[in-house]
Amino acid sequence: MITRAQWTAAHGQAMEMLRRSGVRLLGREVEAVQVLDFDLGDWETSGVGMLVLLATPAIVVKLLALQPGQTCPEHRHVAAEGIPAKEETWRCAWGELVVGMPGEPTDRPRAVLPTGREQYYTSRREIVLAAGEQFTSPGDTPHWFQGGPDGAVTWAFETPSPFACGIFTDPAVTDPVAKIED
Repeated sequence: MITRAQWTAAHGQAMEMLRRSGVRLLGREVEAVQVLDFDLGDWETSGVGMLVLLATPAIVVKLLALQPGQTCPEHRHVAAEGIPAKEETWRCAWGELVVGMPGEPTDRPRAVLPTGREQYYTSRREIVLAAGEQFTSPGDTPHWFQGGPDGAVTWAFETPSPFACGIFTDPAVTDPVAKIED
């Protein structure tokens, strides 16, 4: 749980990243930007600003905003209810996005994993996306992503999944969407 003031500050930070990127949002879209804190209580380290632009039975399109060094914790999407495991393609719109994937660990990693939670980041091969570059993660593959030195704004193109939020490696993550305490 976060306070309304914390949520407002986090939403403002996400909106600032979107403004910097040049992406224009309509008024109703500004209100729809979600704050994801993953129940970890540390938005600055583990958090994402997210706007779902389109969700149909065939495709989901999101806009994600990450502050410098801000991380979406490691997770994977599995097949369920007869629906294949979700694939995700990230196309960096602004800044730099570091994506952690399984494979040979990167010799000189760019990302700094959240202190005290390193054991929940098993995918240590880094893929670095600059503006205009994209990468696709296959379904049922553990992955995480982090904003680069100036942060990142990225498009996410996804196949639908009944487990849209993913199954997180860190057992402390129970729901990505920040809940405001009243």
